[in-house]
Amino acid sequence: KYRFAGLYRTMVIPLVRRRRSPNGRSASVEVRTATADDCHDILKFLELAGPARQLFPCYQPPDLFGEGGALRDLAPSDLLLAFRGVKLVGTLGGWDQHAFKQSVVERYAWNVRWSRPLYNLWSRLRGLPKLPPPGAAFRYLTGALPVVLDDEPGIFLALLNNLITRA
Repeated sequence: KYRFAGLYRTMVIPLVRRRRSPNGRSASVEVRTATADDCHDILKFLELAGPARQLFPCYQPPDLFGEGGALRDLAPSDLLLAFRGVKLVGTLGGWDQHAFKQSVVERYAWNVRWSRPLYNLWSRLRGLPKLPPPGAAFRYLTGALPVVLDDEPGIFLALLNNLITRA
């Protein structure tokens, strides 16, 4: 039984088509996809940078890239790593949780229901996300492990631009 507990707000970043794809270098960092071999270095980085955030979890090896871990179904190919030289300075993942967590449209308000076909046509021409029909799930990625050493905005922007392009 559903019990209303309050409003839930989140930030949404549309994955629009880019005219240029990044070459993997920006803000004096190189961004690349993680591999399973990076697990130890990622965990050490999160142990170093994570405590600067309130309530940051203490991840263990089974949590990363494991089937039953805290980051279920997050594959190495879903996680981007930013390096300055050989030093890991940032992480950001695009986590597709569709297999176990979905947001399904029950219905739209009358004005959105009426304008949805027009909006979807416009969004198709602009390369923007479309509104799904009632009964369908939204397709989205959840940002995972958005951690940047010393909270440098340029590093996060490089990771985010790469993630949007890859998505």
